[in-house]
Amino acid sequence: MGLCNISLALLFILGSALIQSSHAQDTPQDYLNSHNAARAAVGVG
Repeated sequence: MGLCNISLALLFILGSALIQSSHAQDTPQDYLNSHNAARAAVGVG
């Protein structure tokens, strides 16, 4: 029973971390902003 609770807690923590990181670039504008910043950094944009 204890191992099951630990596994469930670990699964919850990992799931929360994945959900949090998946919201890093929510909108197409966020993608474009980072893309354009990278292009500007190398002098292409």
